[in-house]
Amino acid sequence: SPDRTVLVADTANGRIRRVLRDGMITTVAADLSDPEGVAAVDDVVWASDTGAGRVTSVDDPPPGR
Repeated sequence: SPDRTVLVADTANGRIRRVLRDGMITTVAADLSDPEGVAAVDDVVWASDTGAGRVTSVDDPPPGR
């Protein structure tokens, strides 16, 4: 992501997670149906919500904003 953290599609739990540089894990999006891919463009996170057959976006300001 733009803030140099890592975004992870947590498929088993239906969530998109952010792993911060200090190792802390936060939830960016929840209630997705089998998310399998994730990308960040500026402050928007895009996730493939595979089970729902769509791509969805989430406003996600970087930590500290």
